[in-house]
Amino acid sequence: MEANYRLDVRGKACPMPVISVRNKLKEMKKGEVLEVITDFPASKDNIKRAATRAGHEVLNTEEENGSFRVYIRKK
Repeated sequence: MEANYRLDVRGKACPMPVISVRNKLKEMKKGEVLEVITDFPASKDNIKRAATRAGHEVLNTEEENGSFRVYIRKK
């Protein structure tokens, strides 16, 4: 999937990944897509939940070699 921005939060413990995603989404323009890479399943779920609560669209989640990629469209 094509993304405008990539944010790698592998190795970071909660709540840092969610805070990093929120801060990046604030900088982005409406309609742009953020790819978030994490290696912690709970972070993946927390990122998706936080993005949805903030009104953004979670487009896709992929798992590859122990890492997760979450794609979020800013609304």
